[in-house]
Amino acid sequence: MQRIFYGLLMALLDFDITFGAGGIHIVGLIPDFVGYILIRLGLDAMAPYSRRFARARPWVTGMVIYTAALWVSDLVGLSAMLGTAITLPLEQLSITVSLKITYEIAKGVADMESAAGIPLNAESLRLFWIWMAFASFGTILLFQIFPELSLASMLIGLISNIAFLFSFHKAKNLFEEHQSRIPVRKDP
Repeated sequence: MQRIFYGLLMALLDFDITFGAGGIHIVGLIPDFVGYILIRLGLDAMAPYSRRFARARPWVTGMVIYTAALWVSDLVGLSAMLGTAITLPLEQLSITVSLKITYEIAKGVADMESAAGIPLNAESLRLFWIWMAFASFGTILLFQIFPELSLASMLIGLISNIAFLFSFHKAKNLFEEHQSRIPVRKDP
């Protein structure tokens, strides 16, 4: 769970550097693909506890490839040259896949909580996931309809991502505390 947490931290919190003539080169300080690699390693370790963790692995592998290609594209300025007609649908798809991954992780925690009868903060994770999903798609929608409100929406998205991370951190700590009491699936 610790690898998943650190991976989520890197993937959900973006800090970029913009450089070059006209600011066409944007590079993530912490590349998202590094976060997705950590998530994938964490899911491999957690797969024996819930099918949900195993189910998320192909999606994470896809995001490793996509975000690595995006990082290189940003580094050489290709993303800026493509324009929003191409980048916006790709961003929407990326958000959807990221939400699918975090949903499977939250449901995996709920599966473990149910199997063990031990509270692992699953309900809080579920609620913050819903908040994160609304904020993610709300940002895109507001950017299209009311661009002047997109900054406020992005801040709400950042806050929801941080809240999900805090909730997952608590689930991670509870898992580590009770790991010996959480059953392993018979069909890993």
